Amino acid sequence: MYVVITMRSDFLGDCAMFYGLPEAVNSGLYLTPRLTREQLSEAMALPASVFGDEVEPALLNRLLNDAAHQQDQLPVVQHALMKMWSLARAENAEQAVITTAHYEQIGGLQNALSEHVDSVYFSLSEEQQRITQVLFIQLTERVDMQRDTRRPMRLSVIAEQAGVDWQAVAEVVNVFRAQGRHFLTPPLGQDLTPESVIDISHESLIRQWQRLRDWIEEEAESVELYLRLEESARRWKQGKAALWRNPDLKQAIDWKKAKQPTKQWANRYGNNFDLAVTFLDTSQNKQIMTHAVNSLVIVTVIAISLFILFDIYKEEIFKIIIIEMLFPSEYEQHVQQPR
Repeated sequence: MYVVITMRSDFLGDCAMFYGLPEAVNSGLYLTPRLTREQLSEAMALPASVFGDEVEPALLNRLLNDAAHQQDQLPVVQHALMKMWSLARAENAEQAVITTAHYEQIGGLQNALSEHVDSVYFSLSEEQQRITQVLFIQLTERVDMQRDTRRPMRLSVIAEQAGVDWQAVAEVVNVFRAQGRHFLTPPLGQDLTPESVIDISHESLIRQWQRLRDWIEEEAESVELYLRLEESARRWKQGKAALWRNPDLKQAIDWKKAKQPTKQWANRYGNNFDLAVTFLDTSQNKQIMTHAVNSLVIVTVIAISLFILFDIYKEEIFKIIIIEMLFPSEYEQHVQQPR
């Protein structure tokens, strides 16, 4: 009996956690190489020829050049060819010719996948777009703050994070796994239930869909701030740290207002959301009180200063009146003197 195990190369280091597995891997390791230019050319042209269609030579050469340094070479090329073939077949179902015009139409290898998923995203309602963001964030995970990978998740858990019933999430999932898309699994035709495990069909989507990359970066920033907040709250409760002040406090308040984090969201990354909220509210209340006291002190100082100035002013006015009454001629000459 032979056992074949496939594993991504960037996870090979994790095998060291299991006794005997590194030795087994070393004894039969085979690292799948990238396709040569000739092999990639055949992979691009042969599928079309099976249906009696063809890929324009100029396009084939351009695809080979553009795909040479693509990290997600095969899935990106496959997706682009599928989109171009659909366009070509719509123009000529008898004998389609995939051309550079089709290549430009889909946005090239650099943008084809991202623009395709975006077109699906923009076809949704505003609420479904919000669910989509929660859905894909739940299906991705940043490992060691360096690499982003898939994170299969039950439909019911995603619905809980989105604050909707599972059927609402299922509707969005169905849109992204429809015919000609297949961005999510399980495949179309398999009924969804609350226990269904949803997954991104290929990690190239994580790297190629610009909108998702932006969401992931925003999520990473939120997680970093929240974990710092939770740690400070824990230390504050133990008497080892002080309440937050600006600029940290302002940043946290703005973040809370903009992102409106929930306990369900926080439980994915930490374990003390209530304490973190209490710490933040207490910090804010103390700052408000400090500002109020400082303002009162300033007002008091100003009032005392005005009172002293007014008292001095009254004394000077009184002196002038006395001089005018007792020495009217001298006062008149003093007033008429040029200044």
